[in-house]
Formats: sequence, C-alpha cells, structure tokens
Amino acid sequence: MVIRPDGTPGTTPFGQLHIPADRAVMKGNVSLGKDDFDMLAAKLRQPATRPISTMVKLDRSLTIDRDGVLFIEGPVEAAITNMFWVLPLK
Repeated sequence: MVIRPDGTPGTTPFGQLHIPADRAVMKGNVSLGKDDFDMLAAKLRQPATRPISTMVKLDRSLTIDRDGVLFIEGPVEAAITNMFWVLPLK
C-alpha cells in the first residue's frame, strides 16, 4: 500500500485497491490529509511489540470463505472509502 499526504481532509474515497486475478498480491493507493499523514508516520516510527495492521472499507463487497480465502472471477478495482488502523501499545 502506498500512502501519500496529498488528500483533502473529509473527502472520500481515500484511494483505490487493485486485486489482479492472476496473482495473490493486492495493490493499494491511499491519499490522506497532511495532518493525518504526519500523525500516522509518527505512529509508524515508534517501536511496536506486534505488527501494525490496517482494515479498509471498500465501495463493493468481496466474497471470502470461512478460512478467509478470497474468491474473484477477474481483476477487481474498488474504491477505499474508509480506513482503520490497529496500533499496538506498549
């Protein structure tokens, strides 16, 4: 995921998610407002005991099985409409 500080605060979508049909790799581009970007960058610089993770909300539904395996017929393009970060605390 590429995150840039070139977004307008309060604007959605935040970015785009691309899922190719022939590879098990997703690519995302996200634009945040400068203040949000700076705050996120400061949090990412801190040492963490566990990995930092993010959850993104998309403008469309995707199908996964009970084991979390994603099923798609072809490539998927979706708008990222919201993001949630999980930052471990010391």
